[in-house]
Amino acid sequence: MNKVENIETKVNSNKKRVSDNDGIDRKKRNKKYKNIKQDEKPIGIVECPLCECNDPLVVVEYIYLHRKYYFTCNQCTLVFVHSKYHVTNEKEKERYEHHHNSPLDQKYKDFLKPAIDKLLPLLKDTMEKSQKTKEDLVGLDYGCGPTPTLSVMFKELGYQMENYDPYFQPNETVQSIETLKDKPSQILEKRFDFITCTEAIEHFNKPLQDLRKLLDYGLLMDNGCLLIMTQLLKNDEMFKNWFYPRDQTHICFFRKSTFEWIAKKFQREVTIFEEENIIIIKNTEKSSIK
Repeated sequence: MNKVENIETKVNSNKKRVSDNDGIDRKKRNKKYKNIKQDEKPIGIVECPLCECNDPLVVVEYIYLHRKYYFTCNQCTLVFVHSKYHVTNEKEKERYEHHHNSPLDQKYKDFLKPAIDKLLPLLKDTMEKSQKTKEDLVGLDYGCGPTPTLSVMFKELGYQMENYDPYFQPNETVQSIETLKDKPSQILEKRFDFITCTEAIEHFNKPLQDLRKLLDYGLLMDNGCLLIMTQLLKNDEMFKNWFYPRDQTHICFFRKSTFEWIAKKFQREVTIFEEENIIIIKNTEKSSIK
């Protein structure tokens, strides 16, 4: 056998070994995934965390994905993961601590800028009607995370803004709400002219309670603005390959129609900027759900 023939024989032999091993690896992988059993369906009544409906004909199974059962509510149109899959508070906090969002991250500031751009004209309108100045207006970043950024950006523009986060940024006014919620809102020592909630509402395991704090219990001034930024579920087909449910701390998923329902529920005016995933709820009465 000459050298050329010897080299060809070795190459062919190596190819066969690779092919054989690849076949073995595929069989192992297929066997591994074949043995993964689908979780048992949650038993008992499933209640929507937004409208609190628990009618099994209204709150129905939506999809089994990422080894979790998701449900949808045909009343408020929220999609949510069953509570049995919620992570512990410790794991949730740890997840947030690994976020690298900060005022030093220009990409993150660019991401937040549309929220500021949408609010500024409304704040200008507020100042004209109330004869307040920039320095008089006070905002709140609700769910600001470990490194508040939006408040820094607003302060650079001359506005006052406080922060609140249940894990990282306590706020006396927000914390007082639970004790004051059954009393007139006027007894609050401080109320906010505008509130932002960016990339936070999808983490709320009881969004109705948070919305009540923001809209019903006096945190937001009359005619004030609540700006929410969250990725909107634009159609059912996108959910299976959507990046949003892959985050284990994302448990509620909102459609445009969900925010329309929220606005009617709380009798507020809503403007939805679907392309920017921005929702602005104005604290003025508009309509209600009977």
